[in-house]
Amino acid sequence: MHSKHIFFFLLLCFTFTTKVCAIDVSISHTVFQRNSNSLVEIQMHFIGGSLKSLESRFGEQSVEAEILILIKQGEEIKAFDKYLLSPPADSTIKDFQDLKLFELSSGEYSLEILAVDSHDENNTFEYKAKVSIPLKKEQVALSNIQLLANIQEGEKEGFFNKNGFSFEILPFDFYDKKYNQLHFYAESYVHKPTEESLYLEVGLYQDFYLDKQAQLISNSIKPIEENKSILPLLKSLDLSKIPSGNFHLRLSIINKQKEILSISHKNFQRSNPFIDLEVMQKKDEFFEHSFVNKLDDEKLNYYLKAHIPIAQYAMNNVLNTIIDNNDNKSKRYFIYKYWKDQSIDHAEALFYKYIEIAEAIDKMYNSGFGFGFETDRGFMYLKYGRPTQSINVSDEVSAPPYEIWVYDRIPETGQSNVKFIFYNPSLTTNDYQLLHSTCIGERRNLQWETVLYGNAITEDSAGPGGIDNTRAPDNFGRNARKLFNDL
Repeated sequence: MHSKHIFFFLLLCFTFTTKVCAIDVSISHTVFQRNSNSLVEIQMHFIGGSLKSLESRFGEQSVEAEILILIKQGEEIKAFDKYLLSPPADSTIKDFQDLKLFELSSGEYSLEILAVDSHDENNTFEYKAKVSIPLKKEQVALSNIQLLANIQEGEKEGFFNKNGFSFEILPFDFYDKKYNQLHFYAESYVHKPTEESLYLEVGLYQDFYLDKQAQLISNSIKPIEENKSILPLLKSLDLSKIPSGNFHLRLSIINKQKEILSISHKNFQRSNPFIDLEVMQKKDEFFEHSFVNKLDDEKLNYYLKAHIPIAQYAMNNVLNTIIDNNDNKSKRYFIYKYWKDQSIDHAEALFYKYIEIAEAIDKMYNSGFGFGFETDRGFMYLKYGRPTQSINVSDEVSAPPYEIWVYDRIPETGQSNVKFIFYNPSLTTNDYQLLHSTCIGERRNLQWETVLYGNAITEDSAGPGGIDNTRAPDNFGRNARKLFNDL
């Protein structure tokens, strides 16, 4: 794999496991020509989880942002809008989108957008961009390109509807592994009638636009319909075999002599780790002679499932895909690549040592359903190692058996004094579930005590107001909170 692409992939793994510290929103704008003026279409995609939620007295969660849009020419405000934005009332808190249209004449503008969390004024997002609206001098022209996450025929609620289709805007100009198609929308314009044959050339290139090393991936040329002053261009390209990296889509209007009359382009990024592994596998000359080729075919899935706790989160879906298919070569390569990345010289020894530990964990925590390292305790043991301290409590009358683990330090998160509490509500052997943890990225449940003592609370509570949201009433023999705090 090209070194730039390896760096890009590692950057993605880091980016998508980093805690969000502000409103997470993707903002883009597209310019479309209309009669004497042009339309500036502003698209916004909000990550609902990055906004503070408030719970109503009916138990409903709500998020809301205050939006201010300014379009300036120099210091003069040419257009603006200020409004409150929230997800549709009948939806749960999730990602949501918004679209605004402004009509402007030709010229150079600056676009400024400020989003402020209505429930936390310190949670904000600012966006600034230049907007260029050209004079309509050319005989033919292209609009900007709009990348889409989804297209459906007909008008549908919750989508942006245009020309008989419903669109979902692609956030962050990023196609991850779940996307096998690149959808885009653009428009071509013929300002003056012409008898010359015109063609639309669609090219997909590796690396961003104007990169001198940009390599053509795919290309198509088709005639443009005649006598259309505005022609919608709604197209799709296959991304299933495109690896991770930086790319750009380039549209050109050309004539019969292949002279470019107008051009438009859009940069985007792609993450496709499954294809990345295939590419690396074909180029790795040492793989065919490595230790993984001695592994028993019947045990490959067992080995791979044992790797899920230690694989990067971004690779888990890829790993599950490899487990589900019948390609043993891909299964061996994943194991080989993982341990070669840990140590080129000691990959084999590290693999067998890890499998020895995984097999011991399988036996220790096996509940009769799946493998022991697939249980919550087994998973966390392989992911973070042996806890510094642990205590098992199975004799509290008010609670099912529970177990508390403490780690002095977890290098992956940089935390000290990290705690986990597991409990066994079914009373089945080894069926302990993670109830709460202070570890970043793991389950956090501030009401864990009321869950642990749920049955007993129901019995001794004086009514709905007898308990608060996070604490169980003090009672003789309820020691979980004290143990959790003191360990």
